[in-house]
Amino acid sequence: MPTAAVRWNWRPLTQHRTTTPWSCKKSTPASRSRNRTAAEPRTAAGRLYLHRRSPCRAKKKHKYKKVKKNKSASRAPAGESIEQRPEEIDEREEFGHWEGDTVYSGKGKRKTTRALLTLTERKTRKEIIIAIPNRKAETVVKALDALERKLGARRFRAIFKSITFDNGTEFAAAEELERSCVNKRLPRTKVYFCHPYSSWERGTNENTNGMIRRRFPKGTNFAAVTNAQIAQAENWINNYPRKILGYKSSEIVFRECLRELGIAA
Repeated sequence: MPTAAVRWNWRPLTQHRTTTPWSCKKSTPASRSRNRTAAEPRTAAGRLYLHRRSPCRAKKKHKYKKVKKNKSASRAPAGESIEQRPEEIDEREEFGHWEGDTVYSGKGKRKTTRALLTLTERKTRKEIIIAIPNRKAETVVKALDALERKLGARRFRAIFKSITFDNGTEFAAAEELERSCVNKRLPRTKVYFCHPYSSWERGTNENTNGMIRRRFPKGTNFAAVTNAQIAQAENWINNYPRKILGYKSSEIVFRECLRELGIAA
């Protein structure tokens, strides 16, 4: 079947040099005067033709800002990598191995230094949420010290056999995190660190942080969040029935593990 001939609408660019917004050349008084007196003949070879639907755009070089590396943001070369963590911890068969991170407000008008230190037990999915005034390394150590004093040194060592932290500056004080505040000659736990930008290596804690975000969405001003609200969110998470635990809550399975160790809940 014969097809109809397509007629393309071509126009010389010189006719629209001063009127079209997509002209490649700037309009100058000399060029405008030449366009006004464009009666002199020109050959087709001397004209610049451009398709009507393909406007000519000037190419501009984009200036990219160089990313400055913050030397203070890199974690201190202390502690052991998750690669040295025993395989039995990965199987979740042994009780007492935790994952840790911080939840804080992002950039914006509601940015505050107050944050939440979250600890998740890998086997039972038990969650502990501690409010901290900032995300400094010494602040996280003090929060762990307070938890050890609350539970007792011997009980703390039985419950917190290891903690796998995010590779952040708030967990840079690896030696202080491992050392007991009651008896500084004894270790209280074993600390491992994930690889940078590998949150999936502590997926249990990351998933629980998503549950915390249901109560405290991103941008939440944690300075206005009370301790009662934090405790309410913690109780909701720990008493949430989970299919992976046979529809038991984390609190129930956690107490069962404590009884097996001979520790009163």
